[in-house]
Amino acid sequence: MDIAIVGCGAVTQFLYVKALEPILASGMHKVSHLVDPNIENARKVQLNFKDAKVSSNLNDIYRDSIPDLVIVATPHKVHSEITIACLDHGSNV
Repeated sequence: MDIAIVGCGAVTQFLYVKALEPILASGMHKVSHLVDPNIENARKVQLNFKDAKVSSNLNDIYRDSIPDLVIVATPHKVHSEITIACLDHGSNV
């Protein structure tokens, strides 16, 4: 299962990175994309997910394939916009 993370700030850096460890340990799942308007945040998180592509644009995650799951870890005011866009592309959120 391909997983994309949208929003790579403190919540992702301190909670999701650790929470995903047992899920990724099976080798059946991988983080394929990291998206954050602050590209440096995405690069910090990429240190934990070496094969993940980094972008500042949500649409970039849909250029190659459709992630099976998108974790939306952004400020609440943009959750609905991002969630709807991901659902429209066929990803689970």
